[in-house]
Amino acid sequence: MNPVEFVMKESGLSRIQYRAFNIQKNMKPIPDRRHDWDFWHDDYDGVPDSADCRAGTAASEEDCKALIDEYWAELTASAY
Repeated sequence: MNPVEFVMKESGLSRIQYRAFNIQKNMKPIPDRRHDWDFWHDDYDGVPDSADCRAGTAASEEDCKALIDEYWAELTASAY
């Protein structure tokens, strides 16, 4: 956990910054717990027809970070 994540957790803030993404626990009113955590990029606009895939859901904070790491690896690989 980096210092920013630690401060946010200790202060009770519900949003965590990881790389250029935000992660937030958001329990949905459904029995399936696989979508309790949301993540989105700082530049994500959320327009349905934009084909912007820099957002998603996962079962835990760690799962969000793993998905972000996968996206980040693809992004940096495509830059070369």
